Amino acid sequence: METWSNEFDRVRSKSQNMYEHLSSAIEELQSYYQLQDSVHFEPQQRKQQLQQLKRIAEAKQKECNAEQKEVYGSLSKLSKSVDKTAQQLLEGACCPCTKLPSHWVNQAICQHLFRKGLFTVGEQFADESGILFQDDFTEPIKELYDIVSAIDEYRLEPAISWIMKHAVHLTKGGDSLLFRLHELQYLQLLRESKNREAMDYANKHFPAFAESYLSEIQRLCCSLLFIDRIETSPYADLFSSNLKLETQVEFTKACCKVLGIAQESPLYLVTSAGIVALPVLLKAARIFPNKTEWKGTDQLPVEVELGKAFQFHSIFTCPVSREQSTWDNPPMLLPCGHVLCQASIQKLPRVTSRFKCPYCPSEQTVSQCRAINF
Repeated sequence: METWSNEFDRVRSKSQNMYEHLSSAIEELQSYYQLQDSVHFEPQQRKQQLQQLKRIAEAKQKECNAEQKEVYGSLSKLSKSVDKTAQQLLEGACCPCTKLPSHWVNQAICQHLFRKGLFTVGEQFADESGILFQDDFTEPIKELYDIVSAIDEYRLEPAISWIMKHAVHLTKGGDSLLFRLHELQYLQLLRESKNREAMDYANKHFPAFAESYLSEIQRLCCSLLFIDRIETSPYADLFSSNLKLETQVEFTKACCKVLGIAQESPLYLVTSAGIVALPVLLKAARIFPNKTEWKGTDQLPVEVELGKAFQFHSIFTCPVSREQSTWDNPPMLLPCGHVLCQASIQKLPRVTSRFKCPYCPSEQTVSQCRAINF
């Protein structure tokens, strides 16, 4: 992967240099031609000037051709680097003894197609692969996609109605998201030069949020005074497209929470995690070329740090064994208040059933320990 990155950076740098030199050459030739065209010359002098312009153009063309060859050479090296290592990367990172059930893969693909709004393709794929989805799964996904698409077109009534309907399931009744939607609607009216309608809309909807969003409401109202020069005003950020994108993401997150599904499709998450883990897996493949250490276990022989973006629940590491807890080896709460993994606790009793906590003088039995869930 590092080789790909270096080659790509080289291609990008050479392409940028070629573009800059080509633009400079065109401007220089245009300036020279315009200068010569503004001065009166005799026919013989005009011919000499055109010949001089031709020589300059040919020299610039030669320089550009040389730079273009360098770009093509870098592209060729990048292509060869990818072709040379891609197959090796995939083979080295895979464990042939591990097989994922095909219906799991098909189900993940179907869900991803639905989440992307490709419902016709998803339904056809589900029919051909034998995957069954109930209407109570597909219909809410379709509703989510339609509402997010409506937000993109500044049609906010469906989103507002959805929040009002599901307010009991949302944090603080969905007040934050509901205010953002009203804010978007108000700003869109200003964009359309409907200032009177925007003022009426603000008077109707903003008072309910005054206690929590007073400063934001004040900025929204003051922006009306600068509507003719909003780009140079202190309120230009309110009209950025980022506000709409952030609202779409926030609405998707709230909707997925109500539906009890992940914010991102499982296929996207697994693929992204695989890309992050690929360098570590390749290194592990070089250390364990026969992959014998990978067989017969649900865990990899190396630790892969995926980052917080892929952490969806708390992780407990036993302070005795230094291993993470699992379903088969859950964290256990001792009467003294310390927490160890079940496997570590079962190894502590020696002669009798009682054992001493590794971190305090307290004594207890295994039966007194209780499994805990984070």
